[in-house]
Amino acid sequence: MNRLQSLFERLERLGVGTKAPLKEMQLSLPQLSLLLAVRRTPGIRVNELAQLMQLSAPTVSVGLRKLEDEGWVRREPDPQDKRSFHLYLTDKAKNFAKRVQDFERKQTEVFLSGLNAEEQAQLVHLLDKAITRLEEQAQTKEKQKQ
Repeated sequence: MNRLQSLFERLERLGVGTKAPLKEMQLSLPQLSLLLAVRRTPGIRVNELAQLMQLSAPTVSVGLRKLEDEGWVRREPDPQDKRSFHLYLTDKAKNFAKRVQDFERKQTEVFLSGLNAEEQAQLVHLLDKAITRLEEQAQTKEKQKQ
């Protein structure tokens, strides 16, 4: 287990897993999380986003305010409910997301380049297995809360 932690630390020192292009955004991690959630679910409402992120609607609104002020997110009124808004990424955010995606793809290619195809498949399989276990544990904890 200590060896795995030291491997993760080595990756971190190399910058693998970090979002180097994101430094220029000057956003907090919670705001970045909001931005990524809007990216995954365009048109989401504030209350739905809050529920998805397990945060209060006022907390999400505060985080969205800066994203909107900085031109990363735009709100569009819901034609059915004038009190509600749908959230979308701006063109600025979409373009930036593409750059981040390209950066991450290149990092992944470099990361895996020292492994042959069979080793890459094995690594992905084992990571998937470990992450699935973590997800199962999180679901179990969530059910116990209810």
